Amino acid sequence: MSAPVTPGRTALVTGAASGIGAATARALGRAGYAVAAVDLSGCGAKETADEIRSSGSTAAAYAVDVTDGTAVADAVRAAEDELGPLDVVVHAAGIFDQNQSFAELSDAIWEVVLRVNVQGTVNVLRASLPAMVGRRRGSVITVASSAGLVPRGGGAAYIASKHAVVGLTQKVAAEVAAQGVRVNAVAPGWIPTRLFETSAVALRADARAGDIPNEPPPVGGVIPMRRPGTVDEVADGIVFLADDRSRYITGTVLPIDGGYLLG
Repeated sequence: MSAPVTPGRTALVTGAASGIGAATARALGRAGYAVAAVDLSGCGAKETADEIRSSGSTAAAYAVDVTDGTAVADAVRAAEDELGPLDVVVHAAGIFDQNQSFAELSDAIWEVVLRVNVQGTVNVLRASLPAMVGRRRGSVITVASSAGLVPRGGGAAYIASKHAVVGLTQKVAAEVAAQGVRVNAVAPGWIPTRLFETSAVALRADARAGDIPNEPPPVGGVIPMRRPGTVDEVADGIVFLADDRSRYITGTVLPIDGGYLLG
């Protein structure tokens, strides 16, 4: 089922140059949103925005490091000035951690993963929520991970960071629900993106450690639906949480994982 068309609404998507972020930006554009494509790669964000415009929707691109709170706030203001008040914010920017176990975890990896995945989420929420609360409407979707719900599929820093994103999402959802703002998360499983190959390595490492049976399985071997997902399938879930079909849903974490968490 395709998303309902919602003309006159505006969305901002971080991590919009590739992967889940780019797929979500395109899906929101198809649904009629004006889209602010935000990414550390300004060129990549522009490519996504150009693609959205070529399909007949409105889009703008912004080069932003989500670890810089001032830059994120400036981008939110610029997007609202250029495209209109934000109805939806999707925070999809994030990084992996080289699958370092806790025993081998370096300070450098710990700090950069937490800075991007956790402080980046804080920065996006801080920049976007006050205006939404003031308007008493809005939907925010963070991109967590199945690794934010179970301790596998990544290294210590990545798993800790995604658990933090889940907890932060739910806490903020409870705080702003009465003001008409919804905050939810998606928890993708094994999705082919630039992170997918390192994630597949992590899955096989978990299998060798005995955390997953039938060692060493292919990725599909631990997914009941027997295949990885696609970025478009994750984007569909995000667009559902963005629009009015989910108007009574907040504080949820939606797994999009083909049943991976059932194992």
